[in-house]
Amino acid sequence: MKKNLFVLLIFIFSFYQASAEETQGSGPNDARQADITVSVTAARTEKADMEVPSAVTVITAEQLENRTIPEAISLFTGIDFRSFNGSSSSSQPSSRGFTENGQGRVLILYDGVRLNNPDMSAFNWLTVPGGKIERIEVVKGGASSLYGDFAVASVINIITEKGENGFSLDTSLEGGSSGSSEKSIDASVGGDVFSLRVSALDSRTEGFRERTGAETVSFSSGLEWRAGDRLKTLLHISSGSEKHEMPGGLTEEQYKDDPYEAVNLYDEAKTDSSLIRLSGTCDITDSTAVSLAAGLSSRNTATDMASWFSYSDTELDSVSVNPSVILEFPGIMYGMSLNSGADLYFDSVDVKRYSDLNRTAETFSGEGEKNSLGIYSRGEVFLSDKLIFTLSGRYDSAVYRFDFGTDKDSKTHDSLVWGSGLNYLFGKSGKVYVKYEKLFRYPLLDEQIIYSGYGSDGFTENLDPEKGDSFDAGFQSDAGEYLSIGVNGFYLFMEDEIAYNLLTGQNENLQKTIHLGAESFAEVKLFDSFTITGTYNYTIAKFAAGDDKDNDIPVVPRHRFSIVPEVRISGMARLYSEIIYSGSYYRGGDTANDLDKIDGYLLLNAGAEINKKAGRADIAVYGKVKNAADKKYAQLVYYSDYYPGNGREIEFGISCSY
Repeated sequence: MKKNLFVLLIFIFSFYQASAEETQGSGPNDARQADITVSVTAARTEKADMEVPSAVTVITAEQLENRTIPEAISLFTGIDFRSFNGSSSSSQPSSRGFTENGQGRVLILYDGVRLNNPDMSAFNWLTVPGGKIERIEVVKGGASSLYGDFAVASVINIITEKGENGFSLDTSLEGGSSGSSEKSIDASVGGDVFSLRVSALDSRTEGFRERTGAETVSFSSGLEWRAGDRLKTLLHISSGSEKHEMPGGLTEEQYKDDPYEAVNLYDEAKTDSSLIRLSGTCDITDSTAVSLAAGLSSRNTATDMASWFSYSDTELDSVSVNPSVILEFPGIMYGMSLNSGADLYFDSVDVKRYSDLNRTAETFSGEGEKNSLGIYSRGEVFLSDKLIFTLSGRYDSAVYRFDFGTDKDSKTHDSLVWGSGLNYLFGKSGKVYVKYEKLFRYPLLDEQIIYSGYGSDGFTENLDPEKGDSFDAGFQSDAGEYLSIGVNGFYLFMEDEIAYNLLTGQNENLQKTIHLGAESFAEVKLFDSFTITGTYNYTIAKFAAGDDKDNDIPVVPRHRFSIVPEVRISGMARLYSEIIYSGSYYRGGDTANDLDKIDGYLLLNAGAEINKKAGRADIAVYGKVKNAADKKYAQLVYYSDYYPGNGREIEFGISCSY
């Protein structure tokens, strides 16, 4: 009752102020937002990135050129990505020492829409709904009080360009090693009231390693309607089909003999997905705005695990509803704002398993669901023109149910979390901040409800949500036109972190764990045409209790850095290289740290691009060599299974923008 009363009071206050007499003006932050990058991710509303007490990195459209989304995020934020098949499109994020099921601790957003799979399946970045990307915002650190589930280590928000007046067309054609090819098109047309954007993608590869072929075809459209400056709505529809092969893990002997062979010769999967999203925002007054978003996504996966004599069809459906209200109070202190809202998610799974490829002999069928409701509020107040205080709170509840014939059960988890930060602005574009966040993460669908068929199907009754306390402190500064720098220190104390236990065949809560370290970045412009960008992460992840106390958590490298020097010549050519280092780590499952560490690796990529303007069209020809030294390395090792990274690859392409 006390929890519900607390949330109710927040909302009564929010909506009461929404109907109060409007006060003109908008506080001291307006002057700053004119020349400071705007972030919508750290506060769920537009704020200058220097005004939020978090480490914020904005990846620009230029930095995305000739790079996949995971490659760009990894290079310019330091978040690590690892894949079971060596493909960038299926690589999963690992932030702040959360590697196993790392995608469950990094929230992935697309224009504010949650994209994370509700289960443990790998997220395919090629199935991100199409559209020309304007920027990617990455906020380091936990954000449970604002976003709830998944937001434990970082938040990634992919922000697309909206339709503009007139007509634009972007096309590209790429090819490369291992029979790789990719064709894409993005077109938009618009006026003052309506705008339409349509995009399509066809990507195919035979894979560098045997049996790592993949094909992805996707289509996306977005229709935006604007009624003056105060009301706008957006309808987004996308669909896609993706299939990929699964080569399996190698033994150490097989890895040393031939790291690119496959052991599972017939395992593969195909996924058809669709997404419908309708959102609207209305500025009721100059200081009051309301928004509502609702969506429906569906994912149907046919998995053929011939090596396990298991063939399954899994249907995952998700419904989301996200209302919010944003209020500005310029007359309080030096300016105050309040952002309140709710997040409703309804995830359901329907599983059928067979003993044969033609799916004539059904061996299992079952249904499960996870329904969650989160209510949040975030307040921000300027204590002076340079000192900002933020406070946020969230009540969240999730209900799991499953029906496996005669076996039925349910479980409810709930969380009450909060966060607070203090941010001091200095110079023209600098900040020093401290931040605290109470964290939580609910089990993924198939962590709580086991339906894989590789262990005992059923309900993991004793599995609890992850909980933790996160502390951040750091500074960020754009010291003039030629230098940007930032350093962030973090400390996370986690309880009930979830990991897989091979002996029991189930996911279990670990003893207490500690994640601490430092994250840094710098961008230096030595001349107008020469830029060096770099990141360095130092991460310690250890068990804090139990038999493995003081041991390192497996699959977490202590050191990681990236360096990207780039030269632009007369606006017509670009030369760049990418130097990436990831340190050694204990293999997955080696919680006792008894075995030798897996070696780290240093990779070198190099690329070039030539641009030519032909009338109203911009034409670019580009090429890239990945892993130029042909380094042999194991990017992932779990128990006795080695998953190698790719050797030397060559890419080339041509693009045209009109």
